[in-house]
Amino acid sequence: MTTATAALGWRGVLTHGLTRSVPEELMPAFRRFFVIHIFLQSLKLPRVEQTTEVYPWIGLVFIAVVVACMNRLYRIGLLTLLLYKLWRIVEDFPMTANHMYLETLILFVLLVFSDRRTDPEHGPKAEAMSANLVQMSILLVYFYSGVQKIVHGMWLSGEHVALNLYSFVPFGMPVSVQTFYRWIGSLFDEPAVEFPLRGASGLNAVEQAFPGWAIALFLITGWLVILSELLVPLCVAWPRTRRFGVWLMLVVQLGIGAFAWETEFMFAAVGCILLFFHKRPVRNYSVLLVLHVIWSLSILLMGSKVPTL
Repeated sequence: MTTATAALGWRGVLTHGLTRSVPEELMPAFRRFFVIHIFLQSLKLPRVEQTTEVYPWIGLVFIAVVVACMNRLYRIGLLTLLLYKLWRIVEDFPMTANHMYLETLILFVLLVFSDRRTDPEHGPKAEAMSANLVQMSILLVYFYSGVQKIVHGMWLSGEHVALNLYSFVPFGMPVSVQTFYRWIGSLFDEPAVEFPLRGASGLNAVEQAFPGWAIALFLITGWLVILSELLVPLCVAWPRTRRFGVWLMLVVQLGIGAFAWETEFMFAAVGCILLFFHKRPVRNYSVLLVLHVIWSLSILLMGSKVPTL
């Protein structure tokens, strides 16, 4: 720890850099990526709502995104997208997805803090604050997700992972767990298992005997998820391990997104993580955006029933 950091104390270590300067193109590149992410997300509304009444909303979001990409009028576009997100939160409540709240918070931060092009005097400092608030937000989401899993208890015991073997859902984490279970079972010469397993009927309990390797698999998976969500943000927060922690967080997010099929949150989270990479931000976000567009359009064109983009 440097002398300056030591003088700040632990609180300073976690908040150090909130007013640190950022490259001129970093926040505009992030803003463009993020608003287009919101539009790509809105394209699934007809499938989720199963009504044509949502098409005007998609058109409104598209117009707001175009405006948000303009240097002079971007606040109007951001405000429109913020109101749209608030509508989605109210519309889906109490089943609103967690990432909806995070995305709403990010839109609010982008709206409140000006950029250097419209405010040359205070813009650079505001942009730095905006970037670091988004960085801290994604770190807190990770950390408290790990805390929630500890308090929940079912991740610690491996039960949450095992319950995916009983799921009829043809996408997401259940498919990944069932596929991985078959593959590990073949390595141990276990007989083929037909999924989903038969679970309890009503309130009646049904005992299920799992081999030792399966129990170990459930426990290891649950604990790895908890430890990664707790330790990776701490590695990023600590200056000495920040570079390693940022790369590790990127790998962990891609792994979780692929395994759980939570690609909608994955692209948003990766966009937040790229704020730690100050070199060539336009290139970084352009590559991420191209991948996001290709993935989203492929899902839509294939008519997949997967509810994420």
